[in-house]
Amino acid sequence: MRVEPDTDDPVRAVRLRTLGFRISAELPGGGAAVIELDGQDGDAAGTLGLTQAFPRYRQVDVIPVKLAID
Repeated sequence: MRVEPDTDDPVRAVRLRTLGFRISAELPGGGAAVIELDGQDGDAAGTLGLTQAFPRYRQVDVIPVKLAID
């Protein structure tokens, strides 16, 4: 992920742009399933922000993915 400024809340939050994402698994009886980033994360829709005065953070990941099953 790349951290970018959050213009909506520059003091308490940052935007997260996903640069790469891939999960794969072998299926029972053979074959595989793969979930991976679909193209590029053009919106940087993920966020990491401070939610309270005591250091408590909230991270939201928004990742456009595609699923392939063989």
